[in-house]
Amino acid sequence: MTQTEQQELEKKALDQLLSGKSLFGKDGAFAPMLKSFIEKALQVEMSSPLGEVP
Repeated sequence: MTQTEQQELEKKALDQLLSGKSLFGKDGAFAPMLKSFIEKALQVEMSSPLGEVP
């Protein structure tokens, strides 16, 4: 996630929080952050040798 994307996420989260909207779910501010986290975790998992525990 780039710094610009991070700033946009923070703004969206603050806007949603102040307006009383949920931060979770498909349109929530945390959805892109969760997606990014899961993608990075999968990349690490795929780059580890089979049978080796990181």
